[in-house]
Amino acid sequence: MRAAAAMAFASVQDSSARGCLIAALVDADNAVRINAAFSLGLIADSASLAVLNKASDMQKEKAVAQAMMEAGFRAELRLNKHDATWHISFLQSGNRDVRTRAVQSLSRLPKEELAPVANDILHAVNAEQDPTVRMFLVSALKSNSTKAVTDTLLALASTDSLPMIRIAALRTLGANKDKDHASFFLDRLGDADVGVKQTALEQLQLIEGPLDGDAIWKTAQEHADYSIKLPLYGLVMKHGNEQTRM
Repeated sequence: MRAAAAMAFASVQDSSARGCLIAALVDADNAVRINAAFSLGLIADSASLAVLNKASDMQKEKAVAQAMMEAGFRAELRLNKHDATWHISFLQSGNRDVRTRAVQSLSRLPKEELAPVANDILHAVNAEQDPTVRMFLVSALKSNSTKAVTDTLLALASTDSLPMIRIAALRTLGANKDKDHASFFLDRLGDADVGVKQTALEQLQLIEGPLDGDAIWKTAQEHADYSIKLPLYGLVMKHGNEQTRM
């Protein structure tokens, strides 16, 4: 009942519950402490965050310490603004939840803050093993058109074994709406994964052009999937010459 009550405060998210949740951080039962930490992380102020972090450091049970660390990190992200370097410092954390939340927050920073740390993000893309964390790392390369970044994104979009990574790379490449990537997006319409093909098409449609209408016409003629073929014909009407539009 104590564990259920502690978890219920996660839905209520009432700041007046801070006192009882802080008290529950030293409950004899692991589940109560874990649930109390989770709920407290959603409503913590700077003072209760300090208590939560101290409780995490004192935990001997690994699962409880991890839960408290995750809750504290979520509260830290909610309470305070941090720069790109601070977020990157947590990408080596052994806690997957912390890495995921750090990179999610990192990927939302404006491009002018992300550009100076592009090399650090590239290193993390190559080192990270968790697919979800890698996906957000790829997204954090948005609007950065250096050769190293572009080459990495092209390689990931073409050869990565996971469709979710190929999709993320395509979207990041498409963020600049660079018509020089149009032929690459056309090529990726042959990917084995439906989601990758649709994403490549979406990025192609976002480019203002002018595009190579003849190449688009040829791809449309050869493509068997009508969900791809018909939008390509639409692009031909926009970018093709008089002969291809007939």
